[in-house]
Amino acid sequence: MKKYQLLVLIICVALLSMSATLLFYSFYKIKHVEVIPMDIKVGDHIGMTVDADALHFGIVMVTGCSTRSIIITHKYDYPIKAIIGIVGELESWTSIKENDFILNKNEEKEVEFKVCAPKDATRDTSYTSTARIVLKRV
Repeated sequence: MKKYQLLVLIICVALLSMSATLLFYSFYKIKHVEVIPMDIKVGDHIGMTVDADALHFGIVMVTGCSTRSIIITHKYDYPIKAIIGIVGELESWTSIKENDFILNKNEEKEVEFKVCAPKDATRDTSYTSTARIVLKRV
């Protein structure tokens, strides 16, 4: 019976410490997460989209590229690290000029996204993804 109680105590302590670590990490370490939709259309001509509600790359031809930029501004009292990831259909099509960088207070950085349609992209098709920007305390 004592072995059972000891096992339950060890499991409870482990779960409590994992929960505390998760709370610390999510509320202290990660300061902000921004999710930005992305889209591009592959067609037989080129076209632009200038709406600012997402990263719209417009229309490109097969093997064509399009670029868009965003500005990341930092207003916290301590340095932060910005990490950008792409999730979705455009993940392998997208390159980010500068990723995984540190910003000091009142500093801003322009980040350029470039999406290139591969040879096997289907014409008259729209492709979408999501850019996820995580700002972490350094």
